[in-house]
Amino acid sequence: MPLSSNSQVFHDPLSRISRELATCQADSSFTCYLLDNHSSHKLSDEEITYLAGSLFGAGSDTNAVVIMYVVMVSACHPKVQETLQEQLDIGVGLDRAPTFDYNSLPHIEAFILELEACNNRWTCSLCFGRDRLCTVYPNPDKFDPDKWLNSKSKVRNDIKFPSYGFGRRYSLA
Repeated sequence: MPLSSNSQVFHDPLSRISRELATCQADSSFTCYLLDNHSSHKLSDEEITYLAGSLFGAGSDTNAVVIMYVVMVSACHPKVQETLQEQLDIGVGLDRAPTFDYNSLPHIEAFILELEACNNRWTCSLCFGRDRLCTVYPNPDKFDPDKWLNSKSKVRNDIKFPSYGFGRRYSLA
């Protein structure tokens, strides 16, 4: 079944990568793999377009959700937002592009850690219950990036959280 006429957004990048492959200018990617192994996987052009486009779409959705979450949390916590802006103004300034130098931006790192931990606290509370969370995260119900900083405003090393899950996934079905 052919993709809709809206699929041009997927066809154009695939065409570009096909041209780059033909001239040996393409970087290694999932799309290159699909195109290089076109016949062995017995995929149609439309299927390759859909697979490559779906992967791109999934990555775009993930980034969009994270950006929306950062904006939402910042809007809900204006004092935190002020602190972050002050640190960016001092640590980065207006005369250069920012870098990922976390040592000079501890409040930014603490904010990111708290965002990640909030997501994990919600997930963990479903798995382990709220009582156990209180022993792992200080004041788990409050969004507070400062909990990640020590008395010298440096990121603490004594609080850790799992970035991704807890091992193998089991189906409940």
